[in-house]
Amino acid sequence: MLAHSSSAHSVSKELANEKDKVMTDADSRLPTQLSPIEISSSNKELEWIDRQQKVKEAFSHAWSGYKKFAMGYDEFMPLSQQGVDVLGGLGATIVDALDTSMIMGLDEVVSEAGLWIESDLSERISRKHEVSLFETTIRVLGGLLSAYHLSSGDQGMNITHKALKGPKPIVYLDIARNLADHLLSAFTSSPTTFTDVVLHESSAHGRISCTAEVSTLQLEFNYLSTISDDLKYCREDVKQ
Repeated sequence: MLAHSSSAHSVSKELANEKDKVMTDADSRLPTQLSPIEISSSNKELEWIDRQQKVKEAFSHAWSGYKKFAMGYDEFMPLSQQGVDVLGGLGATIVDALDTSMIMGLDEVVSEAGLWIESDLSERISRKHEVSLFETTIRVLGGLLSAYHLSSGDQGMNITHKALKGPKPIVYLDIARNLADHLLSAFTSSPTTFTDVVLHESSAHGRISCTAEVSTLQLEFNYLSTISDDLKYCREDVKQ
């Protein structure tokens, strides 16, 4: 027993030392964390503005590739320069990118994404086949609701403090309601939702639902009920 105990202690010590080494190596690769005072100091302001600009440039670069080779598709494969529909064909990248471009103040992207949504998305919702309830809710429905809020819909937050290009906020809300009406077919008297929705039929199916799919839809559906003054969206969701 003494020998076994000594051996176990030795192994534990070695593991602890190895863990410390890994954490030290990881820390050495991380950028230095600045305190709020250092971040707000005048001599750091230009550095942070430069970093901000680089993030915007990276975003704009990614958008330009998507727009050129894959506009309207869910995702863009840069190596093959092709678009693919892996989330039902509702232009997930466009809707997903819209609120980010609003926050960044990228007027051209806001205009291009917004006009595509206004002219194409409703028609796609009416004719597309199977989509994931979870993915479509968090990406497409959530993106539309964020765009509505950030463009000052329902007295929401326009953080750029200027008129945003693209459609009026009500356009995003109307399309969000249209999509949500199709997705409601996944909500039944069962404690769990169906996982997949056939949009053009407003029907749903699916045998297995994970906890994420069941429990993380409340944000979008509850907010939609709030801004549309229609309780049917949150009423269906809170049953789950």
